[in-house]
Parts: sequence; structure tokens; C-alpha cells
Amino acid sequence: YHFVGLKSNGKAYSWGYNNYGQLGAKDNVNKVEPTIIKEIKTLEDGTEIETEMNDIIDIAVGANHTLVLREDGTVWASGYNNYGQLGDGTTTNSNNFVKVKLNANGDYLTNIIAISAGGNTSYALSADGTVYGWGYNGYGQLGNGTTDAKRVIQPVLNEKGIQVTNAKHIYANGNSTYITKADKGMYVIGYNTYGQLFTKDTAIKTRLTLVQSDKEIISMTATTNATYQTSAIVDSYGLVYTVGYNSHGEMGDDTIISSVNP
Repeated sequence: YHFVGLKSNGKAYSWGYNNYGQLGAKDNVNKVEPTIIKEIKTLEDGTEIETEMNDIIDIAVGANHTLVLREDGTVWASGYNNYGQLGDGTTTNSNNFVKVKLNANGDYLTNIIAISAGGNTSYALSADGTVYGWGYNGYGQLGNGTTDAKRVIQPVLNEKGIQVTNAKHIYANGNSTYITKADKGMYVIGYNTYGQLFTKDTAIKTRLTLVQSDKEIISMTATTNATYQTSAIVDSYGLVYTVGYNSHGEMGDDTIISSVNP
């Protein structure tokens, strides 16, 4: 119910539902007009001032939280934080943008080139191909082999429990996450009731599972309905493959039969 838009000048605007402070406007009042995103800076004398962010390069919106990526590779978050999806080490909501931490020692996450957000989960892709996740994990979508929520970010792991370093793009939607590889194939994690993860089964995946390893995938997406989800990928030949929920013809295969087979 909230929206964020990014302009070419590095400024971003938010509007809509704001009950949890997800607009980052330092209040919890709904906005009917776009409001420029700001940060709060603390001066040497302890005075706090608001300044416009003008170096944003990527944005991501979850169910009730917002992520922004800045030119310096840091990630900032605002809004609902019941599962730690803001990445500040707490479960306290914030109506202003807080800087995502790398660990409990107070270091901050840096060197990030892309971000994405599921319903109550957050992800960041590092320049070295590592993917980090934090927040809700009820379907294993953090890729750490558990279903426990995490307030501090952790790298996602493959089926052998090894941190991946060859991710190219990330896309999260609802409780499912898709990560393309630098060469061929795609890693998937999370909710999979209709086989939307391209795994040809309906089991949830708590660690990165490699699928479509014969294809160079250039784009992926999924419907916004977290429960009844259909997914699609596009390969380097321009071919589109769909899988998952299909009761209304979402797969485009001239049927209304859901399928775990792309």
C-alpha cells in the first residue's frame, strides 16, 4: 500500500500508507503526495538535522518496509521491523531511515550494488557476488538452512552450506526469492507451494537450490500474490518460461492448470 519512486538525479520520493513509518518521513501519517526521502544527521554538538538524500541508486519495497541503496554502497531502511527486516539489529519500527548493519559489532553493510525486498525480508547483492538476507524466514527464504528470523544480516548459502559468490541479479517477491548466476542458471529459495521456484516440486527451499542450469537467464519476475504465485524467466534467446499457479491462465500456456514444470 505504499510506493517509492527514484529519479535520475538520485532523489527518491515516497507516498501512500505509512502506519509503520515505511515512508521514512519521520512520522506515521499517510501521504497523498510524493514526499522526498531524507536522512537524519547528528552534528558534533548532538543536534539532529534532516537532509535530502540525493545519491540513491536503487530502491526496494516490502509489505511495510522500504530499502534504499546509496552510491557509497550502503543500505538504509525504514518502516516495520517485527522480524528485523530493517537490518539495524533490533525489532523496533523506525519512521526514519536507519543504516543497515553488517554485524552485531556495529560495522555497517557496504560494497552493495543491488537490493530487493520480499514481504518482510530484505536482500542485498555485494559487488563480489555475495548475497545477504535478513528479516522474516518462515519459509527458509534467507537461505541459511533454518526458518528462524534474523535481525542481523547473514550470507545466503547453497545446498552444501557454502556462501555463493557468483550472483548476478536478485529478485524477491512475497516469500520466494530468485538469484541469477553470473554464468548460467538461477538459485531459488523459500516458499514453493505451486512449484514457482522452478524446482519441479512443491517443497520449500531453505538453502539456495540451483535450477535452469542450461540457460543464461537475463530477467526474472513473479506475481505479487505471495500465496498463489506464478513465476517467469527470460533467457538469452528471448524465450519466456513460466511455472506455478495457473488457475486464471497466468502461465500463458493456453490452460488453467497449475504446473511445477516450466
